[in-house]
Amino acid sequence: TELRQTMEELTTQRDMLEEKTMMLAETLYQLEKSQHKLVESAKMIALGQLIAGVAHEVNTPLGAIRSSVSNITETLENVLTNLPDFFRILDTDDKLNFYMLLNRSIKAKISITSKEERTFKRTITNILDENGIAKSDDYADTLVDMEIYDGIEEMMPFFKSTNCDVVLQMAYKVSSVLRSSRTINIAIERASKVVFALKNFSHFNQTGEMIKSNIVESIETVITLYYNQIKHGVTLIKRYDENIPEILCFPDELNQVWTNLVHNAIQAMQYSGTLEIDISHKESKVYVSI
Repeated sequence: TELRQTMEELTTQRDMLEEKTMMLAETLYQLEKSQHKLVESAKMIALGQLIAGVAHEVNTPLGAIRSSVSNITETLENVLTNLPDFFRILDTDDKLNFYMLLNRSIKAKISITSKEERTFKRTITNILDENGIAKSDDYADTLVDMEIYDGIEEMMPFFKSTNCDVVLQMAYKVSSVLRSSRTINIAIERASKVVFALKNFSHFNQTGEMIKSNIVESIETVITLYYNQIKHGVTLIKRYDENIPEILCFPDELNQVWTNLVHNAIQAMQYSGTLEIDISHKESKVYVSI
């Protein structure tokens, strides 16, 4: 009787254990589903913000291209019509001044901020005022637009010449066509770089096996795609060893790792701070620090 009772108790306990095991298994399954959803949700949030930044990074150069093409079209229509008459009224000195202005504007390579631009305008205006040039403000605006910022004192004979207005305006128009062409080339390079980075980022390895990949290129791809979000308030410091070897890895998953780290970093610093990325290698291992 006691044995039968013990067996019944053991059977009951076994049934209870089986039921609890099933409940635990179901709970674990639900937790795994919830975790997967949270991970996917986090990925989608990061990816959504990344896509928004990429769209801006592509739209910005496209906008520059559209604006530059429009400027080239309008300016050429005006310049080509008036250029023959323009050269007929010029003497030798006027022509030399025209080519001097054009040459200086074309060769300008300095990229300045709006604050620096205002400073240059004030400086040039003051120099022209001191030399008794009547249209100092207008001339300063035009010179800065042409990216001519120095050597103004040497140009005083030109500013006092009879055809100064006509020569300066024509040089400005012709140089604007060349500057617009340069802007288009820069914009195309930028857009191409973003598209190439996006192509690398979206690459999917369907083999399910590790493949050799370049970690530097992988991280640079993510930085390129996040450029819009870090270019204004974030100082980016990169320290990469030379000749980083390719390593066996899952590149698609690593892209997600770099994306999450960079995304979290710039959010944590509220888009203002310093982002440091170190990549080094020792023997067959690559070390990444963000």
